[in-house]
Amino acid sequence: MFKQWKPLGEHLGTFPGLYLDIRGRDVSVAWEEWLNGECIFKMRIDFGRSIASLMIWDESPIGFAPGQLSDEAFDPAEAGQYSAWVERESSIIQSYDEYARMLYERIDRYHFWGQDIVLLLDAADAEPTITIEVPRRTA
Repeated sequence: MFKQWKPLGEHLGTFPGLYLDIRGRDVSVAWEEWLNGECIFKMRIDFGRSIASLMIWDESPIGFAPGQLSDEAFDPAEAGQYSAWVERESSIIQSYDEYARMLYERIDRYHFWGQDIVLLLDAADAEPTITIEVPRRTA
């Protein structure tokens, strides 16, 4: 079940700008929050060579599969508008083939909803590294 992802121990802003750098299985996500034309927060999320699956789609047709995740996939105790979700030790690993299940001990799923795109990443056996590039400030 997806729960709100709080990598810094606090709520992240909603509908960030999301920018990807993809090199093989190395994926890095730049998360930017803007207010009145000023970047008020920026972090880089480096997944390293842990990506087992990555789906990207335009946020506007979110109702299309595979973009539509059922409401039951999200923790009802965390109702609200959030842009970052994680499902630790996801049961999605059972959907992977036998070879992948031999390679991976666990899959954590990350669901990010940005201004232009939605990301669904399956990270295998690793925690992402977070780097703050612009500390949070008010405009």
